[in-house]
Amino acid sequence: MTTEYPSVHPEATLHDLNELFLESGHHGFPVVDDEQKLVGIITVSDLKLVHPNSTQAVADIATSEVVVAYLDQSLHDALAQFWGRDVGHIPVVERGNQRKLLGMVRRHDIIQAYTDSTREK
Repeated sequence: MTTEYPSVHPEATLHDLNELFLESGHHGFPVVDDEQKLVGIITVSDLKLVHPNSTQAVADIATSEVVVAYLDQSLHDALAQFWGRDVGHIPVVERGNQRKLLGMVRRHDIIQAYTDSTREK
């Protein structure tokens, strides 16, 4: 899990979001409000669905029903969150409070950790 992962505010413009995608190289971001609470997730795919001159805000196109992982999940269970879904990263949240964002986990990170854990020592 990465705890220092960039996020975007729901009221950010799509222009600003596009710039963030270009600068960071990431393909998605958690959307967090002023209290740093998770309100959704936004991806490059979401941005591609809107007109380039759209005046919408991030909140207008972000996904609010977010697939999440928990800090205490096993590696296997966290990886299972990706199965059957076209997602490359998942917010890690507190089990009792799915709006408390703790970090992000990428599919690549889980596969790498799983690979590392199964190598013969």
